[in-house]
This record gives sequence, C-alpha cells and structure tokens, in this order.
Amino acid sequence: INAEYGNHSFVNSKMISFVALLALCAVTQAVLLNNGPEPRIVSQSGDFQLEDVTIRALRPNPKQPVTYRAASSALVGAQPGHLCSMCVTFLGDSLNLLLNVILNGGVVGTCGELCGYLPLHLEAEVCDILCEIAGIEAFITALTDVDPSPIYICENIDHTCPINDNAKANITSLTVTPPSGPQGTTFAVTMVFQVIDHIGTGQLELAFQPPQGDGQSFGSGNLLVETPPGIYEIKGNLPTNKPSMQEPFNPGTFQVLGAVCEGECGSKHPHAFLLSRRQTHFAITGSNDE
Repeated sequence: INAEYGNHSFVNSKMISFVALLALCAVTQAVLLNNGPEPRIVSQSGDFQLEDVTIRALRPNPKQPVTYRAASSALVGAQPGHLCSMCVTFLGDSLNLLLNVILNGGVVGTCGELCGYLPLHLEAEVCDILCEIAGIEAFITALTDVDPSPIYICENIDHTCPINDNAKANITSLTVTPPSGPQGTTFAVTMVFQVIDHIGTGQLELAFQPPQGDGQSFGSGNLLVETPPGIYEIKGNLPTNKPSMQEPFNPGTFQVLGAVCEGECGSKHPHAFLLSRRQTHFAITGSNDE
C-alpha cells in the first residue's frame, strides 16, 4: 500500500487536506485528554467496556528524558504516529461498511465512489484521502484481506502508524480488588507493565472469561502509539450491577487475562506479536452476606 506520491500535486493537496483534517480531530482529543506529559489510552474497543479507565507513567526511563507523546497529544512538528489513532479509529468504525459495499458489488471504480457510500462527510473525506494515498486497488486489497486489521492497514498506508519489530515489554502485576464480592460489586482491575524497548503501535488488552456456561467472554482493547521505555499502570472498574443475557454475572470464578502486544493482539499479520501476558481471577459470591 505504501504508495509513492511525492511528485503528484493532486495527492499532495489531498495529503495536506488529510493532515489538516486529522490534526484538528487530534488536537480536539488532546484538549479533552491532556493531563500532563504522560502516554494515554488512545482508544478503547470491545463489547463490554471497563469504566473510568486511566493509564499513567509510574516511572519513565531516566536515560530517555523525552516528552511522552501518544496519538492524542498536541501535534508539533509531525511527530511519529501523530495521525495513527485517527486512521485506526476510522477503519475500526468504517471497515465493515466498506467491506459490505465491495463484497455486495457496489460501484467502486474510484476512491470517491467507494468512500461515497459512507454516511458521514468526515468519514468519507478521511476514506478518500487514505484511498488516494494507497491507490484504489491496493486499498481494496487491504480492506478485503482474510483477516483485516486496522492497525496493519494503517502501518502500510505511508507508515501512518509506526512500527518497532524490536519492541519489548513485561507485565509485572495484574490484580483485581476486591478478590471476591456479591453481584453488584464494582471490581477494580489494575495492571502494571514495563516497556523495555519502545512500542511502535500496539495494544493493551484485558479479557474476562466467565464461569463455564455463564455468559460470553468480554474485554477491551486499548491502542498505544509510540510508547517509550518506562513503567506504566492501567486501571479500570468492572461494574457487575447491571446483569444481562450476555453477561449475567452469576456466582463463580472469572478469569482475567492481560496482554501487551506490538501491533494488534492475536493478529497473524507482520509486525504483530505478543510482548507479555499475565492472568489472575476474581469471584462473584452467592449473596450479599458472603
């Protein structure tokens, strides 16, 4: 997909528009999320969301006194990865719709025709610029991959998402507090991990496995961009006060799995691999008296 566009004024003008458009979105995120020079969760995805999720640096690497910068940080000097979260978020939201258009025989001879099927003007404009950079045939090939991955696609569109095949990290602790409680308890999940060699574009994942036969597995994935060496902590709350058919939160032991990855966790694409994983559990007891 990594298309050459340096001498083409049309694509250059598109790229300027793309940078301006996504920079505005990213700066807006920075205003809402900026609480100091720390890496932050760029986005959270999954069928069941943890609440009040935060991530902070416990101890940065003293040998690398750089300003922490995630994709939600203010844009200064075209820092690596400054457009990554916008690209991944766009594809995460629009990939299925674009696939339906392509696979159902929609008119997709040009980027404008393909992206014109998107209902929102902002989505269509971002789609059109990404497609023009890649080229319509390469863009469609990427979207129709057997296992399409927004991170992998964005890594290959002019390296919008940075890559580090030497990334190293280690999860040092994963805890749930309280370790047990009745249905309705809010469980606090805390994971501490150390980045040894910076993560280019990666994910933090927290997955929850209910007792066998009791509901569906659920979890959340969080995008990390250009995360430098240091020790980090992610926290989130898991409320169990709203049981449903999918997540009844009946009594039993729930397994909790934490993972840190370069690229998308579980992906078989190049540049995607597991950096570290850790497991723990918590229990929902039978009554408020337990």
